[in-house]
Amino acid sequence: MDATLALLIALVALQALALWLLWQRRSADNGETPRAIDTLRTDLAAANERSERSLRADIADSARGTRSELMQTLATFQEAVVKQAAEATRTQ
Repeated sequence: MDATLALLIALVALQALALWLLWQRRSADNGETPRAIDTLRTDLAAANERSERSLRADIADSARGTRSELMQTLATFQEAVVKQAAEATRTQ
């Protein structure tokens, strides 16, 4: 969970930095280089897509680990219940 939060914060920071750079270029160029803005926008979209893909993979890994841990806990609980039922049957 901590890794996904850190990745999300990094993604937001990256987007904020890209927007700031875009604003700086626009004020410096006064709109004379729309191709540079389009290139920056394309680069930002690609970086955003990579970050989203990475975030999805991290979330899937986390969910997989959580499911595995839950299955192990439930198996241990089931074993304890079966042992207790067997012990109760033996004492009767």
